[in-house]
Amino acid sequence: MATLYPFKSNRCIGLADATGRVHVAPVYDRIEPLADGRRLVERGFARGFLDAEGKVAIPLHFGNASSFAHGLAWASATIAGAQGLIDVNGEWVLPAKYGWPTAVSPEFAVARPSDKETWGLLEIATEKWVVEPVYKAMRGMGAGLVRFIQKRKMGAMTFDGKVFLKDAWESLHRNDDGTFLARAKKKAPWQRLDAKGALVDELEAFHDLYPYVSGFAPAKRGKLWGLVDKDGVWVLDPVGTMPPTPSPDGSGPYRILAKKYGYATPAKGVLVEPTYAHATVFEAGHAIADGKVLDAAGKVVATVDESTPPVVAPAAPPAKDVAAKALVAMCGRPSKQPADPALLRAIGALPSDDLAAVLDAWARAGQPWIQIGVWEIYRSTSGKDLVAALLAGKKRLPFGTGDYDDPIAVRFPRGELQIKIESNPDDTAPRTFHSLDSFVDAVVIDAIDKLEPGSDKPWPPSEEITKWLEAAKPSEYVQKALANHARLVVMWKGVSDEAREAAQAWLDAHESKRLDPATLPMTFKTCQPKPVTEPPEATVKLLTAGGHLRFQRAGDRWIALSNKGIRFEVKGKRKTAGLTSGPAQLGPAVAVQGDVALVGGRCEVLRVDLATGKKSTIFQRMYGDVHAVAPIADADRLVVAARGEEFACTHLEVLDIEGKVLSRITMPPGVKLVRGLLPLSDALVLLASSGAVHIVDVAAKKVVALFDRTAKSVAFDGKRLVLTDFGDKAFELTKR
Repeated sequence: MATLYPFKSNRCIGLADATGRVHVAPVYDRIEPLADGRRLVERGFARGFLDAEGKVAIPLHFGNASSFAHGLAWASATIAGAQGLIDVNGEWVLPAKYGWPTAVSPEFAVARPSDKETWGLLEIATEKWVVEPVYKAMRGMGAGLVRFIQKRKMGAMTFDGKVFLKDAWESLHRNDDGTFLARAKKKAPWQRLDAKGALVDELEAFHDLYPYVSGFAPAKRGKLWGLVDKDGVWVLDPVGTMPPTPSPDGSGPYRILAKKYGYATPAKGVLVEPTYAHATVFEAGHAIADGKVLDAAGKVVATVDESTPPVVAPAAPPAKDVAAKALVAMCGRPSKQPADPALLRAIGALPSDDLAAVLDAWARAGQPWIQIGVWEIYRSTSGKDLVAALLAGKKRLPFGTGDYDDPIAVRFPRGELQIKIESNPDDTAPRTFHSLDSFVDAVVIDAIDKLEPGSDKPWPPSEEITKWLEAAKPSEYVQKALANHARLVVMWKGVSDEAREAAQAWLDAHESKRLDPATLPMTFKTCQPKPVTEPPEATVKLLTAGGHLRFQRAGDRWIALSNKGIRFEVKGKRKTAGLTSGPAQLGPAVAVQGDVALVGGRCEVLRVDLATGKKSTIFQRMYGDVHAVAPIADADRLVVAARGEEFACTHLEVLDIEGKVLSRITMPPGVKLVRGLLPLSDALVLLASSGAVHIVDVAAKKVVALFDRTAKSVAFDGKRLVLTDFGDKAFELTKR
């Protein structure tokens, strides 16, 4: 019998052999490895099992299920219902009235009662508790042992409840040769125990360590994983963000994950660079990665051929003659959620139109909640297609690789659409959307918020989001979310020039211009910015210490900004002005006038005399980082931009030198956070976090927009005001 490997095509998964011949067409959302002759598959809202040949062995009528172990798998009729155990023929051997029962042998299972959060050991045949459910967690360890957690410590017991290893370990694993790995607490050395639990030796304090398989164990150093041998020596340097996955039959290299999948061996290191989006582990000497069949040496020996019909004929589509009203009538009282497994299977098998009719009939009958299955929120999800799938009952959502598998319920009171995620029983308040459009907006905004400005391709957004924006007119909120992401791309360090220019072009084309250049009080012309100077080597040596962030010029002096305050030189000695509660993540905000430095950090502003080193607190509050501080020209007042309770700078505060609030200046709606304040002769220049530049008229208590192109910095050298954008182009601003 040919070994079959999952392959991914058009966001769906099928099975092919080592020659590239397709045995099962790519119609599933998930296919798990073969275990006990059965392979767990998922399609839409249902799970079932295939046999070794890829034929359906157990129909997809379970709301939830696991892979087999010891000839048993847990399953539930509904997605959020209680679980029981089934055998390889799909017959119930343990009723579905427990929480996550997991077989640790053909006779025993660890489980928890459906009304409790504690675990015990259950005899499957008699349903009697061999070990009462009093433990925080339990898990099988193989060969007659169960790992348990009590008071945050792990131990091991036998199937008759006798303690084999005391609960004294922060981590506890069993190796494939019957020995153990354990450590008492984090950052402590790992201990190797023999099969009886006696100490053999110690290994170094790896950040994490997985059990040994065939002489090697995945080990973690920092944020990356590699492999170590039986002596704890690195044989594969840390390279992946997940533990290397061994070949179950030892016929090929380990699979590694470093953003994408690749393969490595202890002897040769990285064998296949991590460039594949979907890849299987090696079995019988082969693996499939992005449709390419690889041999144990990592060479491509074949490709998956989808042009020929699959060996296993696809399942027939569900019948379309199911009467929605008859199903609704079977539900009993409208206020009761249907629980009959046969009814739920019938509902799950409905085609889209009939399922939509069931939802409509339920709503008209007064059914308060209609649980319709799994709602997976994906990165790069098209909200329009997701809503269509949700309400029309499509069995496969349009985009894949989600992290959330939560039951969802919907209802339609007074024409509204309400959504409730069922995974949190304490969350009784559903999210309400007054229209489908508002729900679409929320989904798209969630997808945009998950975009990473520091990724390989930060702009343009994913194809799904782009297509949706082209097909529908985005609301104001979606437009703002996309604009915020574009600004992050423009400001992010390390972004390619191409991506930065494309994001700026989008902002120029889609963001409404607040300013008419003809009406601006300033004109812009390109100029050469002043060369960046560095402090003398002796100054660097004197002021640099742990936590150093950057240097800043202060007249004839240099000051060093750290994550604890500032450091400066007084008569050849280093002085420190530390902040009580610590500054913001990027360091303190500092403004210097003469020999006086104003230092703003978290919740406070210090006045520091750079000539003597004396300091005093002139501003303090209970919450909010001070993002910027600047003296006003007469030096008797200062302006502070502090983040408020809503995590935004809603206004500027004008203080006297003693810290008394003299006045407040309301910020424009478009300004959320302030990156800097620059004093001029009769005003202040404000640089917003969005990169927009504003002029603050302190006397008139007004903030006037000046320039809305994203700016990196603004500097004033006494004669000219110079703005630098993130493309490092400099503009001199002069009055008209």
